[in-house]
Amino acid sequence: MAIYHLQDIDSTLSGDLKVGSNGDIELAASPETISNAVNFWLRTDHADYPAASNVGANLGEFIGQPLSKSLLAEVEESTRSSLTENIVAPEDLELHAVPFTHEEILISIRVGGDYLDEDGEVLQTEKQTFNYIFPYIDSTVYPA
Repeated sequence: MAIYHLQDIDSTLSGDLKVGSNGDIELAASPETISNAVNFWLRTDHADYPAASNVGANLGEFIGQPLSKSLLAEVEESTRSSLTENIVAPEDLELHAVPFTHEEILISIRVGGDYLDEDGEVLQTEKQTFNYIFPYIDSTVYPA
């Protein structure tokens, strides 16, 4: 398992920034930063984020294709390689793409790893599970 030490602006699963009671934008701890990054990455297609045209899993490219075993394998491989090249170590990622309806795919992701807190202590956390349904993009995070 990798040890992650990241901090970024905190956001909700729908991408809205979290603002504290004092009006300041909140910062996420390392586990939430990874969760937010995975969520943002999967909801973003190339060129959706003007600051960098290669950001995102680019899952929109699969919308409109007939659902098949080969498509599921492509979605799974594309998502896995995108996340492991940009956000998490391969050993910290479990990913499965399965049919949800005749025209939707469920992508289930479990992300693990250890995290450093503000004091430099290693935190061992439970894996987080993300479930996404494409082409309608919805996400719910459940602690595993």
